[in-house]
Amino acid sequence: MHPFPETQNARIARAQKLGELVQDWLRGESGSCEQAAAETIRRGFFEAEDVRIALNHLRESVHPESLQRWLECSVPANLEQASKPEGAVLCLHAGNLPLVGLQDVLACILAGVPYCGKVSRKDPLLLPSLLDFLAPVFPELSLRWSTELDDFRNLKAGAVLFSGSEVSVPEVLVRLNGGKMLRSDARKLIRTAHSSVAWIPAAALTIHQTLGPELAEAVFRYDGRGCRSLTTIFTNADPAIVLRLLSESAQKLFPTRENARLNPLLRYREAFFTAMHRQTETHRGRLLAITQPETHTDGLITLTPGTPADLSAFLQKHGSRIQSVYVPGSSTPSAIAGRTTEPLAQAQTPPVSWRPDGVDALKWILGDEFC
Repeated sequence: MHPFPETQNARIARAQKLGELVQDWLRGESGSCEQAAAETIRRGFFEAEDVRIALNHLRESVHPESLQRWLECSVPANLEQASKPEGAVLCLHAGNLPLVGLQDVLACILAGVPYCGKVSRKDPLLLPSLLDFLAPVFPELSLRWSTELDDFRNLKAGAVLFSGSEVSVPEVLVRLNGGKMLRSDARKLIRTAHSSVAWIPAAALTIHQTLGPELAEAVFRYDGRGCRSLTTIFTNADPAIVLRLLSESAQKLFPTRENARLNPLLRYREAFFTAMHRQTETHRGRLLAITQPETHTDGLITLTPGTPADLSAFLQKHGSRIQSVYVPGSSTPSAIAGRTTEPLAQAQTPPVSWRPDGVDALKWILGDEFC
């Protein structure tokens, strides 16, 4: 740990400044946000609507108050001083969603540690635009980023944060160690959750008027590429009704694309389900089917009749692959198989302090004494 501790008041002041700067960037103080968004769309990295949704969510979720709340929840209020982790924190950002690595950037700045970020070639403009805006204000943090991992050779970072598939982890670690990018005692936060699940009680079909649009957003926003995207639905209602509600809402909110067809594996699965007399729908390259839950077939959305106990058994078996558990409405969170539920409406718009793979990134960076 760094020998020079920092007061909580200093971090709160930094959170205030950081929140103001993010809002300034979004308002176009430098013009770089608008330019990066336009070029991202022009070059086909993401659809215009997805970029708009991501930036609007950023406006609503990242501001001085939300960052201060995150900080106060992650560091005990009675702790006047806390040591900083020694060395830089290396963040390996995915590129499946616009600005998907932003939370790790914010966590590093709030913690007051040097940030080094490997930016995805699939999203090379938005995050660097914001970092360009922030770097001159936080020179002591030496914000540094690149789309090339080799640019961090001999970095010897004290910690690394990585989000990606389980199969890519060994190769990534070999490259990091081979390039001397990490210290021998570097801490590693590796997050590999793949998708999310929802429990839809029968009562929600009558009392939750926005259920259809919320399901469609959770499944189809960002083409279902995020770990918070919904792929598995359990319900004690008639699953055919839930399937129809989801399909009709998706067709209204997400126009059909001519080239968005099922891949060969999904076409095979569709034929199998048809032969087994299982009801299916298709939309934008996704196959929706009333069948047993799965976690390993990309593009397959399953609707399964069952009870909370069935969902609990599923989570106990596949929990490491499941990011979030959603329920309709905004009632007090409950727990299913030890997992705290989240509102379905926040599937693609979580608070800035949400915990990927159940880990608070800010608390983790600050050290084990808070965990």
